[in-house]
Amino acid sequence: MAKKALSRGKRDFFKSILVIMVTDLFLLLFLKYKFNNLGLSDFSITAFGNLLNIGFAVITGVSFIIAAKSKKYASRFNQLPILILAIFSLLFHLVILYNEYSDSGVPKILKEIAPNMRVYYMLLFIAGQLIQFYLLALILSVFLGETKLLYLKAFFEMIFISIVLVLFSFFYSVLKKHGEESFTNQKYDMGVVLGAAVWSHNKPSPIFEGRIKKAYELYSKKVINKIQLTGSNAPGEKSEAKTASDYLRKLGVNVNDLFIEEKSSNTVEQVLYIKKNQEKKNPRRILIISDEFHLVRALEICSFFNVNAESAASEYNITSEKLLYYRLRESAALLLFWFFAV
Repeated sequence: MAKKALSRGKRDFFKSILVIMVTDLFLLLFLKYKFNNLGLSDFSITAFGNLLNIGFAVITGVSFIIAAKSKKYASRFNQLPILILAIFSLLFHLVILYNEYSDSGVPKILKEIAPNMRVYYMLLFIAGQLIQFYLLALILSVFLGETKLLYLKAFFEMIFISIVLVLFSFFYSVLKKHGEESFTNQKYDMGVVLGAAVWSHNKPSPIFEGRIKKAYELYSKKVINKIQLTGSNAPGEKSEAKTASDYLRKLGVNVNDLFIEEKSSNTVEQVLYIKKNQEKKNPRRILIISDEFHLVRALEICSFFNVNAESAASEYNITSEKLLYYRLRESAALLLFWFFAV
């Protein structure tokens, strides 16, 4: 009787862990869209980031089932740490869910490292994901027959998984063609210039200036009919969008062909604005104008949000050292977007 009761208890433990894992996955997918004010109709299971979320959850779940049920591995498999890790991962996502509906804001204790909700959510998402990677590493360690320093080895395996993903994102962003057309006999209803830094005296940074000049070139050649400018501002400064607008007006662009959006502070928000603007004005063809190293992520974001857009790269040249820095930064940002849509 005692043996049967113990067996039943293990089965209940096993089922509880699986329920938490499945709930955590669905909550993560829900939060990715909720945070961006998107609904169920915008969800796509084939979006690469969603496939990553589902893929890691399936690998972890299947590995757990095999380890827990196999006689070969059951003797060295402890379900309690798995349960604790799964609960903690779920708790991080529940905190985000609570904030989304309570509008409680960033806790005062975290204000210095998380000045706004986007950064706060990003930290919570990353913490939850690292726990999931650690959970996966712990389960896989069972298959490898690890017994000594099991939890420490799993920690280093978690770091290894993270590094592999960063490298994958880096090479993806370097090798992926962003789809730029030759523009021969091409016509676009709208060219969208993604915002970038504005320097002192309201002067666009060289990178931003390169994007603006590319937009003017395409406008002059009648490749694009209208120009949408995006980007907010730091306190006391002119917005990125207004700075670009003033620059283009001086070059001779008709003010009626310029549209300004001054609230977005990052690429995700800019693409979301394009999505909403696209739905209102229904332009047939949109051209995203930015730097080559930035366009891969910009188009990935467009794809996730179902924004039909093509791309045009600015012709601004930067040194190899700066290009490496920007590519590394973009690959990290792309990985974060894939997993969390932030």
